[in-house]
Amino acid sequence: TLLGLGVDKGEPFNYRAENLLQEINSSFGTNNAVKLYKYLPGSREWQAHTLGNGNDDNFPIVPGEGYFILSKTAGTVTIFGNKRTTTTSIVIPDGWSLISIYTNHPGQTGYSLLREMRNYQGIDARYLARWTGTEYEITSYTDTDTFTIRPGGGFWIYNAGQTKTFQSIL
Repeated sequence: TLLGLGVDKGEPFNYRAENLLQEINSSFGTNNAVKLYKYLPGSREWQAHTLGNGNDDNFPIVPGEGYFILSKTAGTVTIFGNKRTTTTSIVIPDGWSLISIYTNHPGQTGYSLLREMRNYQGIDARYLARWTGTEYEITSYTDTDTFTIRPGGGFWIYNAGQTKTFQSIL
């Protein structure tokens, strides 16, 4: 599953991959969520943290970044925290990257997000994709029939232009 941090967990960089896996497992089942991946668009490589492994990269969980979680079974989990009250700056490099968008706008779609990036923030964002649990659903900036953005969801985004920073609007 692709996911992101849809709530404020306090001081940045104190909430890490191990914390997220433990929180998911405390509400979803012991040792169900076993691995968390972070995509590094610059090198096109993955960072990974395995539950309980102190020898691998226990990277920070950062608002605006998306993550891929490996779990033994599917299910729904609620991550608790404070309501987000500030915008998030998200660096959108050229090529594909994994992001998370937090929005207070019910019904915001992938299409409207891509149009906002393109028309108001000058980012050449062409495609947005989400994992449905069985396949990827992809929308482009020209598709008006598209999926809804869910807080806490992770999304692949393709930027055909230069690296720019997106200001996520609450």
